[in-house]
Amino acid sequence: MDEGTTVSNAFAVSLNNPPSADVTVTITGHKGTVLEGASPVSPDPATLTFKQDNYDEPQTVTLVAKEDDDDDSDDEIVLIFTGSGAAEYNVTTDVVVTVNDNDEIPTLQITGLPSHINNTTPPLTAIFTFSEAVTEFDASKVTVTNGAKGTFSGTGTTYTLVVTPESGKDLTVSVAARVAAGGVSRGPVDLVSVTSQWDAIPTLQISGLPDKINNTDELTATFTFSEAVNGFVKKDVFLFSRKGIIPVRPDPIKGAFSGSDGDTEYTLAFTPASGLDVVVGVLANVAGDGVNRAPVSPVVHEITWDASVPTLAITGVPAKINDRTPFTATFTFSESVTGFVAGDVGLSGAAPSGFSGSGATYSVVLTPAGNADVVVTVAAEVATDGLNLTPANEVEARAV
Repeated sequence: MDEGTTVSNAFAVSLNNPPSADVTVTITGHKGTVLEGASPVSPDPATLTFKQDNYDEPQTVTLVAKEDDDDDSDDEIVLIFTGSGAAEYNVTTDVVVTVNDNDEIPTLQITGLPSHINNTTPPLTAIFTFSEAVTEFDASKVTVTNGAKGTFSGTGTTYTLVVTPESGKDLTVSVAARVAAGGVSRGPVDLVSVTSQWDAIPTLQISGLPDKINNTDELTATFTFSEAVNGFVKKDVFLFSRKGIIPVRPDPIKGAFSGSDGDTEYTLAFTPASGLDVVVGVLANVAGDGVNRAPVSPVVHEITWDASVPTLAITGVPAKINDRTPFTATFTFSESVTGFVAGDVGLSGAAPSGFSGSGATYSVVLTPAGNADVVVTVAAEVATDGLNLTPANEVEARAV
């Protein structure tokens, strides 16, 4: 039954057998401990009398449940039926009556937050909508996990809170139970929570390609996304040839493509055009992870056609010498190289010290022996520009 209601003929009470004497059945309630504010239930009548000539005629009992002063709890009231007057009916029977709480509790919905987020700007706005006007609701009643609170506003049924997510983490906005006062009860009845899952935009890397080429051998580009994506196909890869900064024909020829929806890695084989630079790229927003489109901006790998061997010049070596004064020999390549070390410098008639340098320029201090010509040499193919060995032939400088 509901609180504040009356149920007529809630019980029909009779005896099973003729009593040896008149029997009185007394109905009382609240057996044991009763929660504070529980709905009192009153039986009417509270006393029933049975005689030998009417023991089996049912007598009805009406129940009256008063309003309680709690918010949302149903109450279980134990009614105690106690018989007296005839020894065979001196018994006690318990009957449980459930009183349903019918107070209206304000409900709450949190909206305005997306199911997924991938950045921290602009801030989000959480909207709190109650089913009735409430008071005592302010920003302190809102818990923000992995985010920062901003401006709070609202009144009555609707309130808003600006929230800035924390990068790389799920954002949760929640309101605990019973924090707002409604017309009769406090709400919401339970914790209300909404989570925006952090789902970053997949990134893309192009690998497997050299920075320079000097032939038309087939190459294979590998496209690796930071998470599984769908919709990435062969046509999403653009290839073109260029001379310097100017696109020219013919374009590289696309070959076999591998990879399918749900993969993180894809490959494409292609054949460069002779004598031309190659640009390999992927435009923005060509694939998706179900929430985001990727990559956020075009990703490009550039390959330079470089068939020329870097040249080397040795300077700083005087044409003639007549004493043992040290001098510095400088080795200048026509482009940056690697692999050039002190041991690559051949010497006669002088002692080396202080070798240094990187990229295209290196140097060594030479102290003449004083009794012979100084000859400085670099053998062929001791260094590389990443593709070609240099110098093509031995280079020599001589001081006599």
